[in-house]
Amino acid sequence: MSGRRILLTGLPSGVGCSRLAIELAHALADLGRSTAVAGALKDMPRGFASRPAGKSPHGVVFGLGGGNAWIPLELLQPAGRQESLAALAPDCEFLLLDRFTGLAIADSDWYRQATEVIVIIDGQPESESKALHLLGRIDKAWPTLPVYLVFNRVASWPDWQVLGRDFNQKSEKVCRRRFPALGGMPITAEMARCRQEGRSLLDLYPNHPCSRNLKLMARQLLHLEVIWAHDPKVLVHSPNRSSQDARHDTKRSVIHAQAH
Repeated sequence: MSGRRILLTGLPSGVGCSRLAIELAHALADLGRSTAVAGALKDMPRGFASRPAGKSPHGVVFGLGGGNAWIPLELLQPAGRQESLAALAPDCEFLLLDRFTGLAIADSDWYRQATEVIVIIDGQPESESKALHLLGRIDKAWPTLPVYLVFNRVASWPDWQVLGRDFNQKSEKVCRRRFPALGGMPITAEMARCRQEGRSLLDLYPNHPCSRNLKLMARQLLHLEVIWAHDPKVLVHSPNRSSQDARHDTKRSVIHAQAH
């Protein structure tokens, strides 16, 4: 599989990775991108899941609304998990890996096969310190892996750039590195109903502010180019920089690589 493989994770478990994977898959589909979610069978949204779209020696694929696919992790071929995912979603532009990894990071197959990571930070006060600890471990084990932040189930609707800036002031002390914030999701009655019914927010409430915010996150994923300098600790491109800056950095990186 040549598409982007994005691992969604967070500490503690239950911070909303599965729900965000479902909603992001639909938001990316609305933008014309083929997407599959690899997650636990128990987390599959039965409210809009179809019968298995196909079986193979590698595992099973369920069809989801919006033309997406759900790949249950428990049904993958035990040997060669990465190869099984590639065989089950060969043409997907995005594969969202909904997998709780805890702090088993350094030798994790999930981090090894991911091209990017989204760390979900729950709105509860104790989650911030746990997220910083997780980010510190990721930074130590996978320093060149692009990492983004999503703030989930917060009590109000703040400015996400301010929220990300405040968090990054702390992350610079822990990780010596800043992380782009994609956005955040507040606690709403509509989100609670979607979880109860196993439906997507974009299906039930396409014009809800949370739905628009999800689409904004998906657009940021499409346009976010993370290019690392020779020192992997330095993020040389972020959403606040222009695409022209990114092209210049890319050209400079290529020249530097050829020179060495």
